[in-house]
Parts: sequence; C-alpha cells; structure tokens
Amino acid sequence: MKKKIEKEKVTLPISVNNSFAEENRSSTVLEDSQKDIKYPFTILEHSMTPWNVLKDTWRTYQHAKVEFRHLVALKPERLIFHELVARMQGLVVQEDSPAKGEEIFQQMIKIARQDVVENEDYELIIEAINKEYDELCELLAPIKEGNYKALKLDFEGQKIAEQFLKEAIKANRNEELTEEQNAACFQRTLATLYTRKARELAANFMKEKLPEILKKHDWEFLPTKPVDESIFLFTTGGSASGKTSSLIKVASGIEEEHHVQWKDMSHHNTDRLCTIVFDKKVDPKQYFYLAGDEARLIKERELEVCDELTTQYGLAVDEVDDAVSIRLDRFEDAINKRKEVVVCAVSTDTETAFHRAYSRGQQAERFTNASALLKSHKDAPNSLKEAFSKFKEDTDNVSILMYDNNSDIEGESDLFCTISSGSKSINVIDSSQLNLWLKKCNMNVELGKLENDEYYELDLYSQPPITPEEYFEPLLKLGYKINYTKKLESETTHSDVSVEQESVEPKVSSKKKPMWEVLSDMGFESVAVPIFRVAQKLEELSKTNPKQAIKSGEEYLAHKTHKKDTEYVRKIQSFVDHLKMAQSKLVKSELHKFKEEQTPKPKDSQFKV
Repeated sequence: MKKKIEKEKVTLPISVNNSFAEENRSSTVLEDSQKDIKYPFTILEHSMTPWNVLKDTWRTYQHAKVEFRHLVALKPERLIFHELVARMQGLVVQEDSPAKGEEIFQQMIKIARQDVVENEDYELIIEAINKEYDELCELLAPIKEGNYKALKLDFEGQKIAEQFLKEAIKANRNEELTEEQNAACFQRTLATLYTRKARELAANFMKEKLPEILKKHDWEFLPTKPVDESIFLFTTGGSASGKTSSLIKVASGIEEEHHVQWKDMSHHNTDRLCTIVFDKKVDPKQYFYLAGDEARLIKERELEVCDELTTQYGLAVDEVDDAVSIRLDRFEDAINKRKEVVVCAVSTDTETAFHRAYSRGQQAERFTNASALLKSHKDAPNSLKEAFSKFKEDTDNVSILMYDNNSDIEGESDLFCTISSGSKSINVIDSSQLNLWLKKCNMNVELGKLENDEYYELDLYSQPPITPEEYFEPLLKLGYKINYTKKLESETTHSDVSVEQESVEPKVSSKKKPMWEVLSDMGFESVAVPIFRVAQKLEELSKTNPKQAIKSGEEYLAHKTHKKDTEYVRKIQSFVDHLKMAQSKLVKSELHKFKEEQTPKPKDSQFKV
C-alpha cells in the first residue's frame, strides 16, 4: 500500500531583506563577500590572513567538509577575547532563568574585557602569540614549495600537516598539487597550529586572571561535581519555535527532581555569542549572518574548556546545549558519562514559526534568516532521529520531552510525547502533534527566489510522510514499546510493528482520576511532584481559580488516604476546607444578590414623607 502524500501549500511572510544566507554554511562568507554590505564579516575583520589567500585556500578544501572558520588565523587580541568569552559562558554563573540572560551576559563581558585589556600582562601575551605566529610561518615555509618532509615540527604538528596534504591531493583527484594548492595547505596548517598554540597561551593567561576578575565583581564560578553525578540538557527545535518557554518548564522539573538550579548550569548558546561579537543594534537584519562563523568558533572553544574539567580533574558542570540540532558526539559522550541526560524537543508549525519570526524581527529587531529557518525546522526532527542510534541496550539515563508550542498564549506549550530509557517506553500523549513533528522530516526547504517584501507561497510537504514506527525504529529494535493515550490517524495504525494501545500511566480505578492527570490539571508537566510543591501550586491556583484549586486538592488528597498523618497532607486538607468555606460564602452572597436583582422593587410614591 502506497503512503499517502499530504499536499499542503502555506503562505509565508518573508522580507527580501531578511533572506541572506543559510545559518550553517560557512561558504556564505566567500559566496557573498563581494556583495554591497555595510559591515564586514567579523571573522574577516579580525583575520591576520589576506582575503585573497583565504579565498584560494577555501577553493582547495571546500569539498573536503572543512569549515571556513578553521582556515582563518585570527589576531592575538581576538583569540584572547574568545578565551574570555568561552570561559565566562562555560564556567561562570550568569543567568537566573531561561528567559533572562543575554543582556546580563553582554554587560558582564563588557566589564571583564575592560579588566583584561587594562591588565599589565595583556601586551606581553599578545607579543608571545605574535612570536608563535612568526615562528610557525618559518617552520611551515617548505610547504609552499611542496616539500613536506623538511618540516621541523613536533609529532602532532607533522601528523596534522600530512593529513591536510592527503586531503588536498584527494580533492585534486590524486594529481600533483599546483603552487596555489600548496599555498592552501600552508595556510590551513598555519591556521590550525597557530590557533592551537595561541589558545594554549591565552588559556594560561585567563586561568590566572579570570578568578581575580570574578572576585573583583563578586561573580561566581559554576559549581562542579563528579562527572557521573552531573546532568546534560540538550534542546532541539526549529528557529522561532519557542524553545525558551519550554525550557522554563524543563528547568523547573530539573530543579525539583535533581535540585539543580538553572543559574548553576553552563549554557552553550550560539545566538547569544553572535550578540557578543557584533552589536545586533548596528545591523539587526544581518548580525547573525555577519557574526555566525566567529560565534561558532567561540562555542567550539567553550565546549573544549568544559571538557578539560573532565579530562584533567574528573569533574563537570551541569550543562545546557541550546541549539537547533543535537551534536551526536556530545550526546553519545553524555550518555556514557553523565548521571542524567535530558532532551527537550520543541515542535511548532512551520507557518506559525515564520509569522513569529517575522513579527519578532519587526518589533524587536531580531531577524531570522528565511532559508535557515526553513532548514532548521527540518533538521530538528531528523537530528533527534539520528540521536536514537546512540542508544544502547543498557542505556537507562536518558529522558526525552517533546513539546508542541503552537499556542498563541505566551509561555503555553503542550507535552505530546515522552521517551524514557529506564522503562524503555515511548509515551505518545497527542498523536496529532506527534505527526506534525514527524512530517517535517521530509519537508521541502527550497525557498526559491524572492520577488518582493510581501508573501511567498511554498509547498512544504510533497514527500511521503514518515510513520512513528519508522521514526522510532532504532529504539523499537532495542525493545522499546510505543504507548498511545490517543489513537493515531488510520494510516498509522495499520503497521506491521506491534504497538501496545495503553495509557502512559499505570491503570487506576475508574472512580479516581490518575495522579498524572491530577498534577497536569494543576499545571505540572512531571508525573512525580514533591508534596510541598503541590501545596505551593494549590495556593497559587486559589488566587486565580479557587474552584479548580478545590477540585484539584480533593483529587490529589484522594491518592493520599494512607498518609493522613503527614504534615503537608494535613496542610492541604485544611487549605481545601478553608477554600470550600470561603467559596460557599461567596456563592451564598452571589445568590442573595441575584435574588435581590430578580425581585421587582416597588415604585416610589409621588407623595414622600
């Protein structure tokens, strides 16, 4: 039976001026470098290498999966700045919640950078890095003549030079390299070895100076712990999908279950780094385009800094990798080393995301590239699917929470699927929302040429949709079961794979609502919540919806009949009784008022006493 192809044409609001280059393509620096843009790419602005040399180098290596940013030798001042930002974002307390942090971090970097520049050792470290650059230029000079055996490098440096030579020859169809191609090998080797040595010098400098800066401004390092006691949170979701609002819920759950506060986690965020290397207010429509390559360089260094804690001391910080896609190498490493790995996947209808991004660009001057936005909404579900391949039979420390964020109400998102490696269960709470996520795997992302600033029509789904069984196949092979709380559409129920049609939660008596549903009515996402949190939530709920507070309180207490003697149960019982009494008085008062309004009043006599 052939799969049904869902035809869906959507109308997207896209500004021509908001469509520049794809977010993850380093080649855009070269392809569009000759365009009439007002500001230069930040990575080129701070490069020690002339533009024509970089262009020739890229031409040699662009088919070898080499990122353009790894061909650039940056000025010493910039690499020291990178080290500062990487350590500040990776190791220092900087924000209180998922919704707050960008402006605070910008201000912290501004202050810390000033302290670094004014330090008496700053010029000395710049001089040392420049000296390393000059020495490497001399050592690598034979490469320009095609002589790779005369290099006086250490073992690691020699190995790198030979590897780059092999890749250049392969890209040249195994023919002898030209003078231009040898020059490209020289530049790539120089950039790699120079950056490695410069970062080493900058790291030694910052290890000494950063604690002094933190002490001066009363800032704190993030708490560290043994690696096997730490948590790693990954996010995946398209641009403008509302990952932040879903992270707020996840952050609350992590705090309740693991006693880890949001401010005590290291936040790896490329968007925020873009605002550090380039002021988005200067050019809000192009800031990410101009700063993206340099921001990714800093993030790479930031992750290395966090990894050094583990390799050198066996310690780690709790981390959040806030990105569109999951980095598979880091995901696999986290599964093998961390106590708990949490994935927060956020789904939003693509058309809705475009409208949000367009509106956000107009109102907050935070523009999102049109092509990159489309691509990100396809990359996110495929990224999670690839992550499933990293699960093993004994994996038991991964939890995946999948949210639908199509609500027009700010902060509202629905949990539509959860995956637990401990119980080997895939719990589908809302099948229609799951299907919205799945169909993006085969989404059409070719935007085409834009003719005006108004609207653009695009057929998003012209390929056969993927089924849940196909999507979760790597997990099903490991013995995972899909549990539905709602039936999928008819085309997904006729599968050869055995699927259990049962509730996510254990069965309970029909007379008593399941605990997970009781907690959900109160606004909790988790199925296990400490009783003191329930007491707090009921008190909050009573201020806006006292009737619901009474109902939820009674339903919750119905599960606690064997614990009547505990302090919080008594408090909740007393609170519910008090609410019922107050509500009863209110109802009587309203009833009395209603009766008065319905009773005809006698007309005033024309003769008044």
